[in-house]
Amino acid sequence: MQSPNTMETHTTDRFGDREMDIAIISTGGTFGMQASARGLRPAQVADRIEALLHSSAIPRLTYTVTELAPQIDSANATPMAWQQIVDAIDARYDQFDGFVIIHGTDTMAYAAAAVTYAFSRRDKPIVFTGAQRPLSAANSDGPDNLVGALKHLMQNRPRAVDIYFGGVVVSGTRAIKFSTVADRAFIAALRSHDAEDLPDRAAVEQAASSAFYADIEVPVIRMYPGITARTVSAMLGDDLPGAVLQCYGFGNMPAGTPGLLDAIARASERGQVLVAVTQCFEGAVTLGASEVSTSLADAGVIDGGDMTTEAALTKLHYLFGRGLPSSTVRELVAVNLAGELTRSRQ
Repeated sequence: MQSPNTMETHTTDRFGDREMDIAIISTGGTFGMQASARGLRPAQVADRIEALLHSSAIPRLTYTVTELAPQIDSANATPMAWQQIVDAIDARYDQFDGFVIIHGTDTMAYAAAAVTYAFSRRDKPIVFTGAQRPLSAANSDGPDNLVGALKHLMQNRPRAVDIYFGGVVVSGTRAIKFSTVADRAFIAALRSHDAEDLPDRAAVEQAASSAFYADIEVPVIRMYPGITARTVSAMLGDDLPGAVLQCYGFGNMPAGTPGLLDAIARASERGQVLVAVTQCFEGAVTLGASEVSTSLADAGVIDGGDMTTEAALTKLHYLFGRGLPSSTVRELVAVNLAGELTRSRQ
């Protein structure tokens, strides 16, 4: 039965004897936007996807287009929007061979990471894509991205969540948006080690429910010259479950700022889970590598290794969304659950 929050159309392009049945789920974003007096805004896109794929004639493709309601600008996405995507996939999981998610680029890396955690113990392929320029533009990159995402899914059948964009495939937990204009909008954060540890897919106990994300706030606090203890204390609050600390280099911060380390230590003592990640594109946090970073570890901050900010934030949301206590979250946030984290094997 069709959900009141979705619109669905079904089309079959049959070529050859074998087919893959793919669910295309549009969440909104630039891909389907149309012009308005106030600039581009989300619009319904199913009919245009139908026309696009009919002319593309992808062999052995059967597909259903679902539009989540409302279609949103991904700048407005929240953890509950991630849950809506998870619910849409979960409701169709047994009926389809794979899923292509059309999403806005602004927060696609967050959504892809969130969906990766939610489906880390299941193995049907899920591919995110979108556009830098809408289908209504003569030079839209949307058609190539959608067709490319479908072909990547059908030919490679990844056992995880990928982003396909501008001819580039990036893992859902390693993606960073690096350009507002380039066709290749996403790149993969460079890992800190050559050897990739295998994810511990059984680390989080399987739940009977697919409710992974809740309406909670987890702030990201970026370190910068001149940041004060007052600012950090205000952002941490008293009742938030945790935070991501974007540190300099391999885990440094202005530790000489009066009261700053004390504010962080008090938050840890309250049970808030604080995870340090690096502001750098390559490398990792290594708490203990310097006197300053050792002070962070002493204050109860968890070493986030080479996790991206997007992966660390969504990981905290995922773990807290499962209703896990802070002590368990502290343990699991340092475990590689879905390819988001590598550790030295030395």
